[in-house]
Amino acid sequence: MLTAVQHPALPGYFHCRIASPQPYIAMTLAKGRRASDFCLAGNTLSPAEVIAVGRQIAGGLVALHQRGVLHRDVSPSNVLIDLDRREPKATLIDFGMAELTDRYYVNVDQRYPTPPEARRSLGSGGLEKLEWTAPEARRGEGWTEKSDVFSLGLLLYMLLTGKRPFTEGSTVMASPRRVVAGCPGTLEVALEWALDHDPKARCDAAALLGRLEAAALDLEGSEENDEALEEPTLAKSTVPIDSAAAPGPRDPEPTKLTSSNATHKDRGGVGGRRAWPRRIGVTAGAVVLGALLWWGGRVSAPHVAEPSTVSTEACISEPAPSGEPVVARSTAELPARGAPPVAAERLPTLDEALARAEADLRRCAAIAGSVLLVEFTVVDGEDTLSNAEATGTPTEDVARCVQAVGARVRFAPTTAQIFTEEYRP
Repeated sequence: MLTAVQHPALPGYFHCRIASPQPYIAMTLAKGRRASDFCLAGNTLSPAEVIAVGRQIAGGLVALHQRGVLHRDVSPSNVLIDLDRREPKATLIDFGMAELTDRYYVNVDQRYPTPPEARRSLGSGGLEKLEWTAPEARRGEGWTEKSDVFSLGLLLYMLLTGKRPFTEGSTVMASPRRVVAGCPGTLEVALEWALDHDPKARCDAAALLGRLEAAALDLEGSEENDEALEEPTLAKSTVPIDSAAAPGPRDPEPTKLTSSNATHKDRGGVGGRRAWPRRIGVTAGAVVLGALLWWGGRVSAPHVAEPSTVSTEACISEPAPSGEPVVARSTAELPARGAPPVAAERLPTLDEALARAEADLRRCAAIAGSVLLVEFTVVDGEDTLSNAEATGTPTEDVARCVQAVGARVRFAPTTAQIFTEEYRP
């Protein structure tokens, strides 16, 4: 069976021998821990990790169902999760209770195919009594492709929350967002659709994969927005401590302002703040310096230097006669007045932006299960796509996936154009 289905989330099959004193099956080694280890409160996975696991297992189910194979036993014990990598690696194992439908014998080219009259069913083996089995199968109505989807949805919900999705006697899923902070609404919708008790209303594996793809894009976009909101805070950390500190109560206006102090007052201090506390520090320093010089006999009288003659770090001095401001030497360079704290981001070209979005668009092609043609529309002078649309007759999930990716593409403004690109799964 596994010779007919190849997918990264499924074990790779090499060889088997049954008619021998020592029967064996040679398969790839799947690393990781059983998913049941992460279904307990306090040891659950993050929304991003749950989405990654769901996308992989859902993709494996798509490959199985297209070949006419029902797993029937998608459970916390039969999914391995390896977290020792940049992104979790999930593997669906144990095909001992898999069922082959008529589609399998039509789609799979076998050297010695089993004739219809000789085909046998494995039976249920008590699967209808297990808690992760779909409601229709527990009622004795048999398994379908959507039964596998229900089992996967139940597993993902438990990996996310450590709880069961339904209270006793209820068919309404409890919202995971009440338990898990940061759970995107698109993930909740995907789980709700997969856990529908009515198999006719429940999504299939391909549609679930599309929903999880949208949830991944949604989560990635929210993380980028959070990083953007944090940028001003990070920029403030580069401002000298004395100028970034909140100003205290304003001191009384001095009887005489030097030109240097007037300059500080007009500019509002470094970084747009009032310079009163700083000027007090400068004047106090001048008093101490004058006292030391007088004590050492270097001046004839205890004369206090004017603040304009004292240079301190990060302080702008009196303008030179030529009109050019003289900036005191400092170990930290200050931004010019009115300049943004962070350099403006250079937008990529249109080709560069589409190259960055290629991986996401290929995932949309994976949902379609074939080569995907996408038509892009660019308006003159705009830095976003006017439209990104899958051509032909795409399914609702494929169209939604393409639109979600297209909405995130930004580029340096260019001329108006309409063109079509091809993406393979």
